[in-house]
Parts: sequence; structure tokens; C-alpha cells
Amino acid sequence: MFADPVQGEVFFDRHENLELMKKRVNGLKKGYRQNVALLGQELMGKSSLLLQLINELNTDNEILPIYLEVRPERLHKFGKRFTGALLYYYFRKEAEPVPERIDVLLGKARDNLPRTTEGILRIEKLFGKRSRDQILSSLFDLLPILCEEGKKSCVMILDEFQELGSLNVKNPFVILGQKIMSQKEVMYIVTSSSARRAGEILNHDLSLLFGSFEIDNLGPFGIYEGLKFIEKKLDGLSISKTCMKFLVSITNGHPFYLDSFCRELKRIMNEREMKEAPSSVVAEAVSRQLFSPISIIYQYLNNFLKGIMDNRIPQDLEILLAIADGNKKPSEVSRIISKSTAQTTRKLEKLMNADIIVKRGKVYDFCDPLLKWWIKSVYRSRQESFEPVVEGKGELELRRQVENLMSLHITQEKAGVDERLRNLFRLFRNEVVEIAGKTLKLPKFSNISTRTVHGQELPVVGSAGKTYWIADFSKAVVSESGVRTFLTKLSGFRGKIGRKLLICLAGIETDAKLLAKEEGIWLWDLNDLNFILDLYEQPKMS
Repeated sequence: MFADPVQGEVFFDRHENLELMKKRVNGLKKGYRQNVALLGQELMGKSSLLLQLINELNTDNEILPIYLEVRPERLHKFGKRFTGALLYYYFRKEAEPVPERIDVLLGKARDNLPRTTEGILRIEKLFGKRSRDQILSSLFDLLPILCEEGKKSCVMILDEFQELGSLNVKNPFVILGQKIMSQKEVMYIVTSSSARRAGEILNHDLSLLFGSFEIDNLGPFGIYEGLKFIEKKLDGLSISKTCMKFLVSITNGHPFYLDSFCRELKRIMNEREMKEAPSSVVAEAVSRQLFSPISIIYQYLNNFLKGIMDNRIPQDLEILLAIADGNKKPSEVSRIISKSTAQTTRKLEKLMNADIIVKRGKVYDFCDPLLKWWIKSVYRSRQESFEPVVEGKGELELRRQVENLMSLHITQEKAGVDERLRNLFRLFRNEVVEIAGKTLKLPKFSNISTRTVHGQELPVVGSAGKTYWIADFSKAVVSESGVRTFLTKLSGFRGKIGRKLLICLAGIETDAKLLAKEEGIWLWDLNDLNFILDLYEQPKMS
């Protein structure tokens, strides 16, 4: 494991997600059960969130939380861990230390939980005599027995629940679905780092239960949370706010990456007895983590890439390298790997199913922006070198790249929003993307300018043929009057308007959103804009 889950004082943010789960647990106590599916990328903090929940529920005498990480393993071993978890978390409610040996737990449970103990011993005798489906079913049947004997409702947490499919059981999710339907005293929280696979299970294998699962997507930190996270991790040491924003931008707010960069930065600063680090030291910390084989981020990314390339053909790696180089259309990738567009699309779909790349409209990109940059800047150089990479030489070159990227970020940070938007629109090349659930073609404009109409400025006017795209933005929350102001500006424009775009950097009120829809105004929020910026490898806005 590259990062252990955290809880208690070191648990950071995720309070909305935590409150949602506590709300659902309180509902269970009142007789209303709502199961939760927590989805998010690997190392996004799902396990930390769950352990924090368990920690807070440990003083609740009406609720028994049980945590189990589902792993690819033999059913017999899974069964031992399953039964051990039931007993461990039951006795964990007591103040005394809890043994983690199943034989000791069984001996301790004979008097307190006789029927549960009998059920566990009976299941142990079923191995080799009954079908694997029956054994898995019997394991889940222990939960209502434990609830009754323990006089508590259970919250059964299955971390990475999609791995039930690796137990060599014929219908694991059919069995799980049957238990969820019948076990009214048990609330299920399931998690997955594979959002695509989890979605297939919830929509297909557990389709009858889909309405009983509330989907909670655990994403990366936003800019505000990311800055606070860095401040906490640096623990009294400081870097400029621009450098902090740079770190949030290149990591896309991923807590594991941010934590690793901060640890490296603290190590360097403590070695040099620095209280405040310039941007050059930040670039050094980033390049070390990305380049050095002993660094945790390098090991994680290298192992991740090795894992996804095992048992795959070399063309999959060629595809990833092509996308990392900016070739995001199937037709562009197909030319590089010398395959037809249809064959390339099938290969892209496989990489999508593995949650490595994501499709937005008709373009493909990496799910993890830092992985994309690492493949392009580190992995490729190591693979294409004619000699073993000399640590110092390669790292210095990477540091220069990081410094250039940081300089671009600082330059863009100083530029106005209107200038950045015009520069962005100049990069459009007829890409078809998906934003807010809608497909949109980003045309190649012949000209990008500003216009002043009746004394009011339209900051972005793009001409494509005989039609115009007109974009405006607001740094404040957009109200209904804000939408009407934009419409007033548009009324004085002379020319055929093909797209009216209002970028709401701080959000938009509900009434304003309805008015914009009626008037055919396309709305982008900050996340939508940052997606487009990232697509064209431009620094995100905050």
C-alpha cells in the first residue's frame, strides 16, 4: 500500500461526505435504510473516510460498523477475513484491546454470540462440500444473526466491492443483491476505485437495487481545499500561494500526490534549515518525486503502468504515449499505431474499461493528468535512452521542464480572465467534447477579438465562417440580473450568433440557470472551464 488510511486529527476535509454517511446511519436507526456507493480514484481517500466514520460510530450503542476490504483471493481466505471482521468489530465496541486471531475471537464469542459462533463453525465445514455460491451466501447470512444477538443494526462496509467478482463465485453480485433486499437491519456501504466497473455492477447486476444505493463520488480537492491541505502538510513551513496553486494544478487536487510532494518539500527544507522555499526548491521537490526510482510517486506511477501493461500488447502503450503527446482523436491515434480507426476505437474502449483513459465527446484523455505528464516526460525518456539514465542528468532536465511549466502557470496567473479565455479559444481545432452532459464542437476560429457594443464590452468574440461565438464571464455568483445584463450586451451585437456562452466562475443561482436555458445560453462552471483548459494543456483557473 502506497499510503495508509488516516483518521482522527490527521483526517482532512471530506466533511460533506462524512455527514452524508452519518445522516444515512441515523436514518437506519429510525427504520429508513439507504445504502451508499462511494466511488473515487485509487488513493483518493475513500478508506480514510470510512475509517473516520467507524471511529465516530464506535460510541454509538445502536450501531455496529463492520469494515472489510475485498481482495482478489481464494474464497476460503475471504471467508476467514469476513467472519473475523464480524467478531473483531463487535468486540471493538468494548474498551479493552481486541485480539485479531480468529480462534481467540471465536472463543471469546461463544458466550456472547452463540448463534453467530455456531454459524461461523458451520460455514467452515462447508468448504469442499457445498458450492461456492452457497458458501458466500451463508457468509452474508451471518449479518442479521449478529444484529439480533448483538441487539444492534449493522453497517456493512465493503471496500472495493467489485473484487467480489474475483472470488471465483458464479453469481456474487446476485447473491449480494438478494441479501441487501432481505436484510432490512443491515445498511451496506460499498466503495470502488473503478467507477466504470462499479457503474456496470450497479446498473446491471444490482439493477433492481439501484434506487436503494445513493451514489457519492469522492473527487479530488478543489483549489481552496487543496491550498488548506498544503498548508496543513507543510506544518509551519511556507511557499508562495502561486506555488501552492501550481501544486494543486499539476496534481489535479489529488490528495496522495499533494501529500507526497509536501513530504519531499518538507524534507528538503528541513535539511537546508529553510522556513520559506522559493519556486526553484518547489520544482526540485516535484522533479525528485517524479524522477527518482526510490520516490513514492515514481514507484506508484511505474507500478501502476506496469500493472496495466501486463498481459497487454505493446500497442496499448503506444496509444497512451500518443494521447500523452496530445493526439486525442481516434483518427490521430490510429495513424500513429498504424491501425484502422475502428480497431483503434476498440483498443481505446478497453483502456477506458480499465479506468486509464476517459472519453469526453469524441476526444480521449487520461483520467489522471499527472500520469499523462509522467509518461510523456519521465517514462518515455527512460525507455528511449540508449544508456542507463544517469540520475543527476535526467533529473536536471526534468527540473527544467517543471520550472518551465511553473513559469507558464505564473504567467497565466498574472493574466486577466478575458485574456486567458481568448488564448484558450485560439487553440480550438474542431474538437468534439462533452461538457455538462452535452456534446459540443469547439470550432477553429478565424479570428478572436473583443467587441464594445453600446459602451459594454464583450470580452470574447470568435468568428467561424459567418457565425460568431460570444463568451462572457463573471467572477461573482451569477444572478438572474447577471443573465439579463449578458442578454442586453448580445442585443446590440450585429452578426449571426452561433453560440452564447456565459462562464460562471463562482456559480449560478437556480433562477438564473432557468433563464439562461430559456434564452439558449450555454453555461460553463469553473470545473467545465478547467476541463477545457486541461484538454489543451493550459494551467487551470482558481
